[in-house]
Amino acid sequence: MGKTMRRLMAVIFAGTLFASILSGCGKKEEPAAPAPEAAASEATETEEYDYLEDQYDEEEFDYEDYNDEEYEEEENESENENEGDVKAPAKNPNQTWTIMVYMCGTDLESKGEAGTYNFYEMFSANLGAGKNKINVLVQTGGTKKWAMNDYYVGELPSFKGISNKKLGRYRVEPGDVICEEELPLKSMGDPDTLKDYITWGKEKYPADKYMLILWDHGMGSLGGVCADELFKKDALTLPEIKKAITEADIPFEVIGFDACLMATLETAETLQGYGHYMIASEEVEPGGGWDYTSFLEFLGEDTGIGGAELGTLIADSYMAKCAESQEDAMATLSVTDLTRIPSLSTVYRNFSGEMVLSTQESENLRSVQQGVVRAENYGPNSEADGFTNMVDLGDLVHQTEDVLNQNSSNVLDALKNAVVYEVHGDNRANAHGLSVYYPLLMDPDDFKEYKSFSNNIAFQEYLSILSGDFDTHEWEQEWEAAWKEAYSSDNKEEEGKYDSYFNNGQSIAADYGEEMTEDYYETISSVSPVEKDKYDLKFSLKPDKDGYNVLKITSGLDMVQDVSFQLYYDDEASGKYVYLGSDNDLEADYDKGVFKEHFEGTWICIGEEVVYAELVEQTDKYNLYTIPIFLNGEEKSLKAEYDYDTRKFTILGAYDGLDDETGLTGRDIKKLKDGDEIEFLFYVYGDDNNEEMLPLGSITWKSNTVMEDADLGDGKFIYQFKIKSVFGDEDYPDPIYMELKDGQITVSEQ
Repeated sequence: MGKTMRRLMAVIFAGTLFASILSGCGKKEEPAAPAPEAAASEATETEEYDYLEDQYDEEEFDYEDYNDEEYEEEENESENENEGDVKAPAKNPNQTWTIMVYMCGTDLESKGEAGTYNFYEMFSANLGAGKNKINVLVQTGGTKKWAMNDYYVGELPSFKGISNKKLGRYRVEPGDVICEEELPLKSMGDPDTLKDYITWGKEKYPADKYMLILWDHGMGSLGGVCADELFKKDALTLPEIKKAITEADIPFEVIGFDACLMATLETAETLQGYGHYMIASEEVEPGGGWDYTSFLEFLGEDTGIGGAELGTLIADSYMAKCAESQEDAMATLSVTDLTRIPSLSTVYRNFSGEMVLSTQESENLRSVQQGVVRAENYGPNSEADGFTNMVDLGDLVHQTEDVLNQNSSNVLDALKNAVVYEVHGDNRANAHGLSVYYPLLMDPDDFKEYKSFSNNIAFQEYLSILSGDFDTHEWEQEWEAAWKEAYSSDNKEEEGKYDSYFNNGQSIAADYGEEMTEDYYETISSVSPVEKDKYDLKFSLKPDKDGYNVLKITSGLDMVQDVSFQLYYDDEASGKYVYLGSDNDLEADYDKGVFKEHFEGTWICIGEEVVYAELVEQTDKYNLYTIPIFLNGEEKSLKAEYDYDTRKFTILGAYDGLDDETGLTGRDIKKLKDGDEIEFLFYVYGDDNNEEMLPLGSITWKSNTVMEDADLGDGKFIYQFKIKSVFGDEDYPDPIYMELKDGQITVSEQ
């Protein structure tokens, strides 16, 4: 069967399939000691966030604590923030603001009413003394239905409804939403639509400070933001956002993304020169998004503040809102000074050059790739849910600095200098405020998209080596052209158009080392990397004296990135196989190439039901798993964490994976609540080489439902090692057939 076991075959199941294994799952009498050991943990209950409550009864954020002195003190003391050298200019108490929200409603509004709730937060804000100094504007579009019409027509003095057949422009005041104008329907994913809105906002409501908020789904550096569901999910890509803000030609004090996955270096590079501060999330955002009431009231108290202080309040009030709905564990938000991005971009390009050099030695390349896997990544990144390919920049540097150490400290210093404030939940402990595109799954189309807007030729060269198409490029010629265009001493990184304006005529670019030298350029452009087609993997698989199977890699070990295993249930009655998932619970010695299984007849169960659990992230502190389910009839995935210290599982919540066609990711991770009906989904295979995902087993969620490693009971199982190379290739040694009976395990030929 060799290399084909991962996707065995497909099936249409009889109702009795898998019944024996489902009934056999229970607590172990004598727990085994896997590494890390799995144990029970009690999941907690939370109520769903009530988007349209009659009265706003969420605990108010105490924005009065944010005066100037306390802001500076918090900047030095907060454990979650970076201590950028923020020195606010003298305040103008009469300073005016125009805030432009670009609200592409999509299914967040048509299904979740999230836009309506944020409208509610806006008109519920008491702007106080700032009422006549703050203009809150919203452009609407991109959704099939606005719930605003059901709740607030006739309730607000001027509000007549929002049409889904037109673009709408609204001014939001305390207690009211006023239509300024309606326009013919256009895609919110069209850069001209964004540009026209910005231009209109500036001309109609000129102000001392401008803020732009892009509201919708976010899809990271390659996918962009604002995918219009009325125009085939047409979205604003980073080049299109740059086109819009460049042509609108406005110096924004703040450009924010109330959207998922947009706190990326590539996004910051796009906005640099036209925005002073960027506020965005590395991770998926909860559906409720920002706390508009809190930040508008804070601004109303003192309109003389700048973007750093406002961003700090937005980040803290956002985390408080997430905590209120028990969605803070995976939450992130950061405030980035865009005028400091050129320095970070420079040293990251140098760091990318080190990546290229690491490919000349297979052991170095393996070490880098293993470090990348350990680094914190964001959004779905698995075969089951799809890949966003966004990795935290700071953690990437930390996890690879054994090999990539010439520029690592410069990158970390420049990153800390650029990210002036950031917050993160307990399960995103390695967040540093900005992520970067790094393909955890190599896709030629993604590579092409990245090349279309990035001038980091070193990183492109590195990706070309990993993808195996390095020989198809004339890299020396391409690198030389790129050098002349972007890297030469005569054409270094320049300040953006409004950077000097943002910093009162002064440059704050920091010196983090020299730009690439000609010698360094010549070394990288003439690199001789290890070759993918010369990767010769050989291995043996034999039981040891205790009966455990040992995989020994005898050739190609230096190119092996990861070894894990997969587990199947063999239903003899039907002749079908059920895929239970993957894990890294092995005795692994990467130096010697020896990997030992110690399967003890246990697997991950929830509420005493066996589940299909796929390992999607493994760090030094925890593993993350995804578990496909039907939640109250809707297809979702559970995200669960196994903590190495506590040896317990925690279910973080249910979320949507990436949409296969659009690349959209769900905007939140919903906590489970009492009474939720959960059906567990499994891949099932037969002899016709196809697959089908079927629900096999269900529970009604209760607050005391436990996720644990538990006995599978009697039955036959197939255990298979999985070997992944640094190039992304996967090899599968012959499967191991095991039978569990009365607590004993026997291994046999098929």
